[in-house]
Amino acid sequence: MMNETPQTQLNSTLEDASVLQQNDQLMRVARCAIVTLDAECRFLQTSASIQALTGYEPSDLIGTSYYDLIADDWREKVQSTGCISPDGEEIQQEFPLQMTDGKLCWVRHSAVQLQQAGEIRYQCMIQDITASKQTDVALQRTQRRNQALLDALPDMMIVVTRGGQLTGFHISPESDSLSVSRKVAAQQQNIHSLGLPEVITDELMMHLDMALDVGRVQTFEFQMPNQTSTGKDDLRDFFEARLSAVNEDEALVLIRNVTPLKKIQQELRQHNEILHTVSEFGMELSGKLSDRYVAMHAVDAAVRLTNANEGFLATVHGEPEILYMMGSYDEREVLSALRNPTGVIARVLETQKTELISNVETEPGYQRFVPHAKSLLMVPLHGRDELIGLLYLEARSSDRFNEERMATLHLITDRIEAFLENARLYRQKNEELEERRRLYEEVRQLEQLKTDMIRIASHDLKNPLAAILGYVEMLTWDGDENFSQTQLEYLNNIETAAKKMQRITSSILSLERIKQMAQQTSSERIDVAELVRRTVSEQMDFAVRFKHVINRNVPDAPIAISGDAIQLHEALSNIINNAIKYTPQQGQIDVSVTVKDTTVQVRVKDSGFGIPEDKQARLFSPFYRATTEETREIEGTGLGLHLVKNIIERHNGTMFFHSVYGEGSTFGFDLPILLG
Repeated sequence: MMNETPQTQLNSTLEDASVLQQNDQLMRVARCAIVTLDAECRFLQTSASIQALTGYEPSDLIGTSYYDLIADDWREKVQSTGCISPDGEEIQQEFPLQMTDGKLCWVRHSAVQLQQAGEIRYQCMIQDITASKQTDVALQRTQRRNQALLDALPDMMIVVTRGGQLTGFHISPESDSLSVSRKVAAQQQNIHSLGLPEVITDELMMHLDMALDVGRVQTFEFQMPNQTSTGKDDLRDFFEARLSAVNEDEALVLIRNVTPLKKIQQELRQHNEILHTVSEFGMELSGKLSDRYVAMHAVDAAVRLTNANEGFLATVHGEPEILYMMGSYDEREVLSALRNPTGVIARVLETQKTELISNVETEPGYQRFVPHAKSLLMVPLHGRDELIGLLYLEARSSDRFNEERMATLHLITDRIEAFLENARLYRQKNEELEERRRLYEEVRQLEQLKTDMIRIASHDLKNPLAAILGYVEMLTWDGDENFSQTQLEYLNNIETAAKKMQRITSSILSLERIKQMAQQTSSERIDVAELVRRTVSEQMDFAVRFKHVINRNVPDAPIAISGDAIQLHEALSNIINNAIKYTPQQGQIDVSVTVKDTTVQVRVKDSGFGIPEDKQARLFSPFYRATTEETREIEGTGLGLHLVKNIIERHNGTMFFHSVYGEGSTFGFDLPILLG
């Protein structure tokens, strides 16, 4: 592996490219890449999506060090810990990569050890976490800053006795969130006179007693209406009270407004929920190919990310179809609107851009599907090169949708499009497969009908042909006395045509019988040597008529195969019969049987007319005869060799053929020997 050049490694990468490209679209959507490293952390393979993370072409990285991509101030740290484990343990790290444009791309790196052909390699998953890293850093920085401010500036400090008497106080002049009486505090009156709600005062006194009794700091939180709240929005502030004993009878109470901290915590929770929803959505749909299943989870995730109340997902490629609805929608009404779009639906389908409408009452042409809807968010979904779907979300308040939530929704729309496109293609392939099955069944039935008709027609022709031949024979018994020479020629032509029809019907019936017998899968042990000897003997009388010499070269020892003796006898008889017919008188025919490895080879060589090269390609086709000037008068149906080929192939054998026009032909077949 150390001696491989970058070009060799690139060739190896290209050979395996199909594996990396299968999920390349999903990897681009998920902002991740898969790479393979050697033991020196050099690139062996990489998915095309690495370019989006680094800016480098995949081919430029092959053979280079992975560490060269790591940012300068992180490279030494990563090298010291190692991005791969020689012990085979899984490695997980986070560090920034230096992109070609100088920017940093934070990634989560996971590596596992593989062994391929005795060589140790490492397969790594690299996932872009730049956005979440920046968000986390910003949130942590804001949280620390606000925490420091809150720690330094409590809204109110008071000293209270066990009986509730104020003995010391300090209220921040900037604090207006606590609706307490500064005058009461200044006069050091009882805590119940401060103006705090009674339930909060009671809880404060309970924790004060606990702080004095146990000597430990007590903490509790409470809420109060925001001073700027109108009552309709129900805005509330959050406070934290810390109580610590000063002496046996007094406690210091620090009260501070923690509303900003609560908001940050809430934003952090929402951020985590968004990340969880996006991650859960991707994992749930990974490998799923049902478009309705994809749509159900897509609508559910979209509703959670945007706080929508209702929504649906529909396909708009071809005939519109509702894949999933959440809410009280009338499917027929929605389908009608998609088939004949107007207003905002028509605009989105035409522009293929996302639309956010905060107040549907002011939107001309808005078609109401559900009651109480106040705002609308529509996202067009694209396939590879066309619009395939529409995500339709509605909310019951006008401020529910905003640019931030729309941007959040776009975190999953790319994945929805990819999953939906894959599901659409999968369903399309299934429909095509089902259509092919239906067509195959129709063809099978038509083939069976054709076979039945041929069998019936061929069978029913036998009796009329036999009658014709019988009457012709009877007429020719005394033909010289009863018929003229012309009439005798007519009778001869009738007899020739009838016999030709008889041979055709016999061949067709033989072919159908062979197919039927093959379906019944009958098999027996056959001695090929004996079969050849017997078949040659049967053809000797026919060969004598042509004054041919037949040479037989067959081993004495048995050669066992498995098959149907009747079918194989018919195939061999056909080959020898053809050799006799297509060889001029006083010719030579050699029949041989040889064993080669686990195969028995049967050959029939003649010194006949031979077959022109341009006619050899279709030689085994049904009803085809390679007619030449020399063979024009030889009778035949063109089914014999087709029949032989069918028989041999059904016995797991192969046909042999060689012919030189004007010199002769060799026909034969190879069959597997029955071992043991």
